[in-house]
Amino acid sequence: MEPTKGDLASLGAKRAERNRSALGSHLIPWLVVVIVLCLGQARQGAGQGAPSRVEREVRARNFVVVDDAGNKRGELGLLPSGEVRVVLRGKGKRAAYVGVDSRGMPLVALAGARGEPILELGALGDAPVLVLRDAEGHRRIGITVGDGSSAGIGLYDLHGTSRCLLSLGRDGHPQLSLSDDRGTARASIVVESPGTNGFDLTDERGRVRLSLQLGNGGQPAAAALDASGRVIWRAPKVE
Repeated sequence: MEPTKGDLASLGAKRAERNRSALGSHLIPWLVVVIVLCLGQARQGAGQGAPSRVEREVRARNFVVVDDAGNKRGELGLLPSGEVRVVLRGKGKRAAYVGVDSRGMPLVALAGARGEPILELGALGDAPVLVLRDAEGHRRIGITVGDGSSAGIGLYDLHGTSRCLLSLGRDGHPQLSLSDDRGTARASIVVESPGTNGFDLTDERGRVRLSLQLGNGGQPAAAALDASGRVIWRAPKVE
């Protein structure tokens, strides 16, 4: 008996179903393997972004940070002088740095558009020091607080010579000193004990040649001295 068209169609459908079942039974294990491998790669990639080991200490002498053009923008290192310094640069110019020099003095500095330091803050022992410079890098103002209660503000000329110094001693006595271009004090005003004021003029060697005093009770006194310090004139006269 020959099969009809309906029997052939039914037989073909059953064969196709068996083939699909066989194909699925072979593909499923391979799909599982592929999924496992993909998950493994994903975990490995995530591990690369966050290192599994963190070093507790890294030893080096210099670190340099550069931009996309290869220009130095930051440095951390040990200089030949023994100074440890951190430098931050802007457009190739040194903009700021923090360091400790070979004497152990910490220093913070800010640089202007020319790359020259215009502000420096340091500590010499227990005494803080603040230095202000002009655009060419010349020191113009210095402020410091010394041991005890002493403090001072100095003004400098273009050659770095101190020309004006306002200071306060440990005992709280203020003093103003004016100097020539060689740094020699030529005039000074001081307030010593309560009610005692003084004004001195000195020669080019720093020797007092004229002294004006106002003592307790408002008693004025004046004296002129020679180069050896001998009084050659006095008012009021001492009997």
